[in-house]
Amino acid sequence: MDIVSLEGYKFNCRRCGNCCKVLNKTDINKKGIHFKYDYRGRLTKTPITSITLHYIEKKEIESRFENLSHIFIPYETFFLKNYPFEFTYTYQLRTKNGWCFFYNKEHRQCEIYSLRPSVCRSYPLYVDMLFLNSTPYHFIPNVTECLEVDSELKKRYPKIDNIMEVKFELETNYKLIFPNCYESYKNLEYRIYESKIFREVWGDLFIAPIDLIPNMVKNYKKLDFSLFWGWINDNKEELGKTKCLMKVREYKKRINHLKEKFNSIV
Repeated sequence: MDIVSLEGYKFNCRRCGNCCKVLNKTDINKKGIHFKYDYRGRLTKTPITSITLHYIEKKEIESRFENLSHIFIPYETFFLKNYPFEFTYTYQLRTKNGWCFFYNKEHRQCEIYSLRPSVCRSYPLYVDMLFLNSTPYHFIPNVTECLEVDSELKKRYPKIDNIMEVKFELETNYKLIFPNCYESYKNLEYRIYESKIFREVWGDLFIAPIDLIPNMVKNYKKLDFSLFWGWINDNKEELGKTKCLMKVREYKKRINHLKEKFNSIV
């Protein structure tokens, strides 16, 4: 795999809108990729969704607009073991005519630019979940969609056959190269670790994804993750008051440590 560098380059968005466009059904079928929405709350290669957003970001968008509940589709969802409730942590936005719901194709601009989610603010940087815990290559510029980055790499490395199969040099200072994206990227990374800590501390309350079957959760009430802490407080006696208190303390302790690590962005 080729090692490449963007040292000395400074990203300048072309406003091409390519990152706001979603593969349509025909494109996906030509590539032999199947798409579906499954009961675990996971979306896989579906042509009806665009970006993923945190539940807090969803609430911020909803505060500005009315009657938009239909555009948010659950993505990362936690299903309780012994109670018929599910809490959605992240959502995905539906598309409109093959584009992100909020992208204005005619004017080539985002209609919620000041409220756009972290995944949009950090683009073309993104978190590579496959390598998050196993290698320093945990984020790379997205060369599959970003025409600006793709063009720069091809100009620097014209002999590379597949630009999608490159690794970026570790010593590169991405904060200088992507000054308007880097801090938002760190916020995105923080949210991913926040979710990981939640699963580790509270995981025994939820059904493990591998154990889920459709009939098990078909009658569950769908709730936003923001309601989880209130639910815990209302049910702490039944769950075990001491146990809940210990979990809350452990969760807060680990989140505070995480915030210290990311103190520049949270």
